[in-house]
Amino acid sequence: MSTRVKILLVDDVPANLHTLSQALMSQYELSVTTSGAEALALAEKNRPDLILLDVMMPGMNGLETLRRLRQTDWGREIAVILVTADDRTETQVFGLDQGADDFVAKPVVVPVVQARVRNLLERQRLRRELVRLATTDELTGALNRRRFFELGEAERSRVKRYQQPCGLLMLDIDYFKTVNDQYGHATGDNVLKAFVETIQGLLRQSDVLGRLGGEEFGVLLPQTEPQGTLELAERLRGVVETMRVTTEDASTLSVTTSLGATQLNTTDRSFDEALQRADTALYAAKDGGRNRVHSEHLS
Repeated sequence: MSTRVKILLVDDVPANLHTLSQALMSQYELSVTTSGAEALALAEKNRPDLILLDVMMPGMNGLETLRRLRQTDWGREIAVILVTADDRTETQVFGLDQGADDFVAKPVVVPVVQARVRNLLERQRLRRELVRLATTDELTGALNRRRFFELGEAERSRVKRYQQPCGLLMLDIDYFKTVNDQYGHATGDNVLKAFVETIQGLLRQSDVLGRLGGEEFGVLLPQTEPQGTLELAERLRGVVETMRVTTEDASTLSVTTSLGATQLNTTDRSFDEALQRADTALYAAKDGGRNRVHSEHLS
């Protein structure tokens, strides 16, 4: 699979596409189209890192294409450079107001295009890194508590508005304090990292894993009915039971997990209300002997 940056080129003039392609093809993975409507379809399918978008096109022009792109959740993440021969101030202001990141003037000057693309991609990389640092747990790579709650609240709103199902799990590594006390915190950290890697391996791209604190984690399961929530919880429990971690003295350590399962409800007044149900179920699983799943108001 290619790991090169993906750029979408949009221009109704084939000669312009050829010039841009020649300027960028050695460094980036390119796709091209001659219409705004096709650009939106390709962008949704391929999720490019950057779009070079001609302003003056028949049918849906570049500014309208940009406006529609920015109305989508995924489209807000894509960098856009408008390419235009219209150098009027009002055109540039309108383009910036619609969400353009930069402009390139026609006729295109190849070194200028290359520099603007390079600089914008670097700014985008730095921005994404800042977001990653602000939203993820440094040790495990799972989302941090704050970001998990933000996404949980957004999912609660969707459940209430669209009546869509969403499962919620809370997981706790059983007897984790004993692991730290017996094997040391370095081994404990390795257990946490292995635990997250193991859990992530069973989740879909749309699922959300967050570290709530210590050895406690939460999982959001959008578009998941109660039976699916329970089935996944049991699969997670089983796969963690088979997980093995090498300790500092080269011995092998195994752990188990207890899980509390519930669903987000249309009547929930906050995400925390649903999380409290999952927490109650988690404690019931631990009180019941650990290494088990307990559900709370799952129907």
